[in-house]
Amino acid sequence: MIMWSIFMKIIKIFLLCLSLTFSTSAFAVCYVSDPTGTPLNVRAKPAGKVIAKLKNGTPVVLIDHVAYYDRKGKAWIQIATPDNKKIGYVFDDYIVCNFDDVW
Repeated sequence: MIMWSIFMKIIKIFLLCLSLTFSTSAFAVCYVSDPTGTPLNVRAKPAGKVIAKLKNGTPVVLIDHVAYYDRKGKAWIQIATPDNKKIGYVFDDYIVCNFDDVW
């Protein structure tokens, strides 16, 4: 009986952690906003090889809310196009997100 009680508590904690994980994983609606007016480079890794270019106003999906910093201290975030054809990293300052709208 005691083992069953402990087992049920563990299950409840697991389910709570699982629900918190999924409730915070919504994707933010973001758009390319490069102040230079040139297409934004999408890179394979922060400050890495260019794998695509996106025009201003292009919608993107913010994959990870954590910024990655290169050796120069610049922040990079992982994004994907809504069709998931291009996934890579972009300079954080060139993406504008509306966290009130999520996909």
